[in-house]
Amino acid sequence: MTTPSSHSVRHEFASTISRLGLTSLATSMLAMLYKLAMPRLLGTTALADFYFSETFPYLFFALVPFGIGNYIARNLAGNLPLAKRSLTSILGFEAIAGSVAYGLLIITIIYRNPMESQAVGVLAMMGVACLASIFQQRILRPTFIALDAAGFVSRLELSFRSSLTVSILISLAIQPNIKIIAMLYAIFESGAVGLYVWSCWQRGWLSEAFQFRTVLQILKASLPFTAVTVMLAINGNTDSILFRWLTDAHETGLYAATNRLGLIALFGVSVIFSSILPMLGRVLHQSPEAYQGIFASVARLIGCGGLPLTTVFTLLSPDFSQIIFGAEYAAAWRALSLYGVYMLIVAMNMLLSSNLAIRARAPTYAGAIGFSLALNLMSASIGIAVAYRYFGEGSAGTGRLLAGIASDLTSTLIFLYLGQTKLEQKKILKPFLLAVIPALAIASLQIMGLINAWLERGIIMILIPFYMYFTGLLQFRDVLFTVKTVKNLVARLPQKSPIVA
Repeated sequence: MTTPSSHSVRHEFASTISRLGLTSLATSMLAMLYKLAMPRLLGTTALADFYFSETFPYLFFALVPFGIGNYIARNLAGNLPLAKRSLTSILGFEAIAGSVAYGLLIITIIYRNPMESQAVGVLAMMGVACLASIFQQRILRPTFIALDAAGFVSRLELSFRSSLTVSILISLAIQPNIKIIAMLYAIFESGAVGLYVWSCWQRGWLSEAFQFRTVLQILKASLPFTAVTVMLAINGNTDSILFRWLTDAHETGLYAATNRLGLIALFGVSVIFSSILPMLGRVLHQSPEAYQGIFASVARLIGCGGLPLTTVFTLLSPDFSQIIFGAEYAAAWRALSLYGVYMLIVAMNMLLSSNLAIRARAPTYAGAIGFSLALNLMSASIGIAVAYRYFGEGSAGTGRLLAGIASDLTSTLIFLYLGQTKLEQKKILKPFLLAVIPALAIASLQIMGLINAWLERGIIMILIPFYMYFTGLLQFRDVLFTVKTVKNLVARLPQKSPIVA
């Protein structure tokens, strides 16, 4: 068996991630079309209810993946024979676990009724959508990427997201109703899961029968990562509960509107890094000597690409909140100004935690994630409560994001310390700080009212590329590498492989 060269592995990694990155960008732009229309058409109260409905079900499904996504990245990457022996058992077990968790959700929303009775159906349908989304992001998508079928992932996501976008826009134009939107989410997310499973069967990946023994072996290997999976799911979906507990419906609606824009960016970041984890697993399997170089390059490109995007997002946030959402959401602009900085830190945080998931011992990984999430939850509670009590309208969202920036920045430094050598730490930390410090400074100045005029914004946007060049954050080889990668990607576009290969 011939081992791939470091150059070929680097080229494959860049090509695949570029393709998936463009897919993520396209799907994020599609999502923007209806996510930005919802606040204006639904109003703060209905939007707050929908925000709760699309996050609350995740708390019931926190345990469902059981850390199997990490097992896929560590063991199935590039290992088709093992995948064929395991996938039927994995999907069967996930179906059983998901059904049990969904049953608990239904019992809770019927007998506990956390919202008005008319919204129970919305919670039930969004539960289907959330469960299907977890199956895709944690199990199916990483499996296809790990087994070199990223092209199918791109085509499926583009087609389904396009259809979902058109359907929701039509429903919003005819009659804005969160029940209809929830139903559309449930139909399209579960439909995507069905097509993923059908493709697995067509490719021969489900040739082995369900084996309880295989399930036990997989769970034993993935068990150390189960706690991490649960903590991540809970942490990522507690904001709506904290806002409902610590603030009122209007304040929750303002933050939900901020998330209409911010979660588009967060969704893109999450999708890209759900691709990077199995791809890093493949690199480590195929060419361990190329791993660190590729990892350092991705880390530097986060800073290089993240700073200009964050700057534009921050400087335009006051206009976004009023022009797109309407005067009712004008107070949300301060929180929106911080979201770009928050996303930049989250992106690096996710990359470094992916490295720990691939290379670190399970107890080290679980301990680091546990501390990070506990810090984030505690700081979020304090930030929301203090800001809402002592400052004006829309301040709770600002407090939440300031707390998130502080806690995630701390976690990023911890992950960097645990997962890299001192030399590697310097290579990664420098470009990260060169991007985060000016991004945070620009957001802070804008919130304090020191950046208002379009002239000031324009000057800052013009100065950013020069800053990046003179500090070394942007290098000429980055431009050449990007151009070459895009050319290779475009050259491959006409050569579409069939859905079933």
